[in-house]
Amino acid sequence: MQPIRSAEILCVGTELLLGQIVNTNAAWLARELSDLGVTSYYQTVVGDNRQRLLAALKQSASRSDLVILTGGLGPTRDDLTMATAAEFAGVALKTDEHSRQRIAAYFTQLGRIHVTDNNWKQALMPEHARVLDNDHGTAPGAILTINDSDRTVYLVLLPGPPSEMRPMFGGLVAPWIREISETRLHHRFVRMIGIGESSAESELMDLIEQQTNPTIAPYASEGEVVFRLTQAVQG
Repeated sequence: MQPIRSAEILCVGTELLLGQIVNTNAAWLARELSDLGVTSYYQTVVGDNRQRLLAALKQSASRSDLVILTGGLGPTRDDLTMATAAEFAGVALKTDEHSRQRIAAYFTQLGRIHVTDNNWKQALMPEHARVLDNDHGTAPGAILTINDSDRTVYLVLLPGPPSEMRPMFGGLVAPWIREISETRLHHRFVRMIGIGESSAESELMDLIEQQTNPTIAPYASEGEVVFRLTQAVQG
């Protein structure tokens, strides 16, 4: 498998664009990716629209080895992520019997006798995808591998609700990333008080200008200035 050197987070949902829901998924995933040694250079939000999502996928896949999508995996008409990702990858959607059985078992545990037909939509998986079981909801995730002429791009599809997305990423996606990632990032934080951000940066400018590995990055926080030291370690 091709190592992952860069990632992009693509959050899907018109409610995010309207400000009806705060996009906590992007910040959480960025921190997790950083801890795994994967740098995320871009974060994108796109609404529940097939054409715009296809355009976003095309752009993301052109510049990142790994594209993590959250949202749009549910049972309703505007949940388009799985079908659009399959279209982008050039593969068909097929019913995954394992996922269908898990969805049925989920509703049985809830005491639901009648399950509306649109719920079975969530068992449609892109052909050849790795299915990610959802232990906290009905919508499974997936990992798609797209082999181009000179590179490989991975699409990871995760549910939107944080209570479902975080366990799926931590339990299934993070171990997979560790298997193929070349680097680990280690962070240390130095906190200063009684000095402004610009003054602190000036005092350390010689180190900042010559930085390679580790890197130094200042940012202001309430009542203090914080310098983040980051070292990339191979293997």
